[in-house]
Amino acid sequence: MEARFKVEASREALEELAKRGVKAVTLRLAEDVQEWTMCCYGGVCVVSPKVVVEEGKGDGKRFEAGGVEVYVSEDVLRRVKEAIRLVVKRGEVSVEGVDLEASYHVSH
Repeated sequence: MEARFKVEASREALEELAKRGVKAVTLRLAEDVQEWTMCCYGGVCVVSPKVVVEEGKGDGKRFEAGGVEVYVSEDVLRRVKEAIRLVVKRGEVSVEGVDLEASYHVSH
């Protein structure tokens, strides 16, 4: 059974997208992988997921938020809490409402 949720956009996000002439965005998951070697414990690998907002239509499920088409990839859909919200942070359109908990792996 498919989970039900919605996609919303803040006024600031809609204004920023309109200023750039953007009519559609695609949300996809990217992972930042960092590895460290620790003298006593071995290697540590930390995978930090983040949602990338790309301008234009893409693959994924289509939603609409404030007149903007929002395409959400399957990887992002699996991590949605209740609602995806497009917001502006540090001058860039970003996403809230997605579980982005980092994972860790230690090898001896």
